Amino acid sequence: MAKYLGRPPLMLQSYQNESKSGKTFIDLPTEIIQNIISRVDGVSALAVRATCKTLRNQVDYLSTTDLRQLQTAFININPSPSFGTSALTLSPLGQKLLLGSPLMNKSQLKLVLNHFPLIKQALQNTNLSQQKLMDIRDELSSGLSNTLDRPLVDELENLIINHPSLDVSVLTTPLIEKNIETIIENQNTPGSILHKLMNKHQDNHFILAVIAGHTQLLPGTAEAIFNRKLSDVNEYLADNSQTPPHILDEICKESISRADLTTLESIAKNTSSDSKTLLLIWQNKALLNPDILRNLSKNTSCSLGMLEQMILNKKLHTSLASNQNLPPALTEQLLKSPKLEVIEALAQFSHTEGITDLLSEPHQPGSVQAATARNIKITHTAAKKLFQTGKKEILIGLVYNPGTGPDIINKLAFHPDKDIYYPAAMSSKLNDDALEYLSKSADPKIHELLLTNKSMQLYFSRI
Repeated sequence: MAKYLGRPPLMLQSYQNESKSGKTFIDLPTEIIQNIISRVDGVSALAVRATCKTLRNQVDYLSTTDLRQLQTAFININPSPSFGTSALTLSPLGQKLLLGSPLMNKSQLKLVLNHFPLIKQALQNTNLSQQKLMDIRDELSSGLSNTLDRPLVDELENLIINHPSLDVSVLTTPLIEKNIETIIENQNTPGSILHKLMNKHQDNHFILAVIAGHTQLLPGTAEAIFNRKLSDVNEYLADNSQTPPHILDEICKESISRADLTTLESIAKNTSSDSKTLLLIWQNKALLNPDILRNLSKNTSCSLGMLEQMILNKKLHTSLASNQNLPPALTEQLLKSPKLEVIEALAQFSHTEGITDLLSEPHQPGSVQAATARNIKITHTAAKKLFQTGKKEILIGLVYNPGTGPDIINKLAFHPDKDIYYPAAMSSKLNDDALEYLSKSADPKIHELLLTNKSMQLYFSRI
């Protein structure tokens, strides 16, 4: 390979193609692709071939530097291979790009299925289509499973069933029943499937409870479960924001009559509880333990009247400051609090306009600035000021904050501290310069993180 890399730049001898959008692109030269393919084992060769087909270059030649970058991105060199192993193997990044590629056909899948590390990695690739998942499932069902250990087959099936691209409704009833616990715990399972399973397993409290707490719970399913009058299952309905408000109100009334503080605590926290239900809890003073009070004061569904009553209780100021729906007038009152924890809560959670600009000022305590860095409504001005502090705790808050703008995230990708550039490597906001820089890192952890970043695949489709 070293000899090949030392050659002068190769002129592209390839076809220019016209895309549907009218944009001209140039295929990578066959000579380069063949040179790469000839140096990897059979399964990896398929990976390189399929991956290279997705690459486009808009210059009239590929320099040796470009070639080296391409090969480094996709190929690992093993200078001392053990007997029976390849001196060159596909890098994790190359495997990722192949295994998410629609170019991979069934015959290629069969080869990859015989290479267990690859197939397990393939099934963790969020870019896999449902059709490809079913192709793999068909291969497992067609006799290959007889040659594999049962635990491995079960592991592969679980990866398929839990894959975010899979519509569980395409699975057969026996397969659903066989994997029912996995399916009902998978938060991507459609509500229609959950409803059918609820009807079929009405006497199984465990299944009903998991469905009652599911993020895809349908109103009709919640109604049917509630009508079963199972207090242990209704606790899960009380905690689920998908439960309709009128059902939460009924559960609330029943819980008050039984002095069921655990369920009331969940309803007080549930943002789907309407203000009428929350007021009902607030008015039952005898039941208001500290946890219920905190949950009520944080709930964005509280009415203005309730909030105005709560702010009179200084013990609730910290939790009120965490209420993202707190009106500006009440926010102003809390800003005057002598307690640092109240100001920190406002800094992190308040959605009041101008709050992050105010609490990111240099004269603010470091803990307040760090909390502001985590506020999802942070303004660009505030983020810029906080970035300029260079303080690690503040930068960590910024890099994990989904509200931080792309310009700041891309600067953080170049930071020398792994506690900062690791999370930056997972961001979908990275530009090509940051992706290229990170992909050249010698740190294997960086490459693992880049494998989960869909922007990385888009980047390689542009280079």
